[in-house]
Amino acid sequence: MATVAGYDHWYAQKIVAVDIKGYIAQQRDNYLAGKLSDEELRKSFDRLEAAITSIPKNRVIIMGDAVVRNAETVRP
Repeated sequence: MATVAGYDHWYAQKIVAVDIKGYIAQQRDNYLAGKLSDEELRKSFDRLEAAITSIPKNRVIIMGDAVVRNAETVRP
């Protein structure tokens, strides 16, 4: 049982969705509305990059708009 649980946790491939398109659109709208400065916009994209790079290597990353249901979605 422990072997199966360990394999599932550390080695088995899992699918993770990241809504990059929606996040960029939201940040663009906030920037155009004046809610974000240039520096805050850069920081928000750095947060997005950090969120994506922090996903473990046994996760397959797909775009959030390609997911229909039942997939873990990462929101930066």
